[in-house]
Amino acid sequence: MEENCLILTLVKDFISIMTKIILILVLLTSIFGCGNGNYKVERPKNLIEQNEFTDILYEVVLAESYLQSEEHPSQLIKQSIDSHVVVICKKHNTQLVDFNESMDYYSKNQEKIKSIYSVIIDSLNITK
Repeated sequence: MEENCLILTLVKDFISIMTKIILILVLLTSIFGCGNGNYKVERPKNLIEQNEFTDILYEVVLAESYLQSEEHPSQLIKQSIDSHVVVICKKHNTQLVDFNESMDYYSKNQEKIKSIYSVIIDSLNITK
């Protein structure tokens, strides 16, 4: 009987230790696997220049904020935002595909996207 309790205690301790080791490995993998976010990203052929992209994204953010403030089903809001992005791109003589590729490019570069959103936030604070 005592031997069974000892074995059971050892098994519980082993499981507890292994659980902690696995948790630590998962945390280390997620921390070191992410990198610094500034890895080499291929520049799209029709990349929208950062200042122009910031202006476009500012308008998109305004439109999205307005549309989300309305009480409509989320699918309708998504469709409305998508159509507004198309209109905003046309206003800036930009193709939607170029906007999407530029968004993808800038989003993968932490410093650039921080800079873009910093300008947008400043602009929104000024217009309050």
